[in-house]
Parts: sequence; structure tokens; C-alpha cells
Amino acid sequence: MPVSVQDVVQSFRRLKDTIQQVFRWTIIILIPVVSIAYSALLFEKNVAGSTINTFWSSLWWTITTMSTLGYGDLVPVTAGGRVVSIIAIFVGIILVALLTAMLVGRLVERVVSRMGSKGDWKTLRSHPYSWMERKRTKHYL
Repeated sequence: MPVSVQDVVQSFRRLKDTIQQVFRWTIIILIPVVSIAYSALLFEKNVAGSTINTFWSSLWWTITTMSTLGYGDLVPVTAGGRVVSIIAIFVGIILVALLTAMLVGRLVERVVSRMGSKGDWKTLRSHPYSWMERKRTKHYL
């Protein structure tokens, strides 16, 4: 099966769009992570009993806190650091929710586009992993 020039051009356009989206999401994630890490470092640096003394330790603390992992090896000891910690937790939850929503949206978009322009819901209903396969929801379609 020969490949047409249009197919190649379309593939490169999809690749370009994907690269742009990865770049956007990288920026969307890096700006809050670096900002929170720097803010925590401003409050915690050179404080007695603080374990967050370098930018790298602050970055590590930020990533573990925002991902809700929280090893506990680095903890803020100042009131300002604890406020930054609360902000990091909420921002982390929001970022995870946004990334999850984007992924689910993409998957739904792919499923709907594969059904064709008619909106063949019977095909979707008969899919082995379809939530519509359950008896409780069949009568809605």
C-alpha cells in the first residue's frame, strides 16, 4: 500500500500538534513547581532546624508534596513554609485533575471519532469494555 504525500503531511501536522501540546503542558507544570520550590526556599533557607536549604532539596520537596507522595524527609519548619506547603498540595491536586481530565477527554474523543459520522452508538454499546454494556444503563440508549 503506497503512502501518499498527503498522509505524510498529515502525520507531520499531528506530530507538530503533539509536540506543541507536550511543550504547553511542560510549561504549565514547570511554572508552578519552580515557583513553589523557590518560595519554599525563601522561607526555609538558613533557618535553624530546616531541612530545605538548597534549591534542589526545595525542588525535591515540592515535587513530592505536589504529587501527594510526601516522604517526610524534608519538611518546612517556618509558618511561611507551611503556608507554601498548603498551596503546593492544592496546586498538585489541581494539576493531577487537569492532566487526568485531558487524558480522558482525548480517549473519549478517539472513541467517538472511530464510531464514524453517524454516531453509531450500538457499536459503542457492544464494545467489550463499554460501561453501557451493564444492564442498568442499557435502557438509557
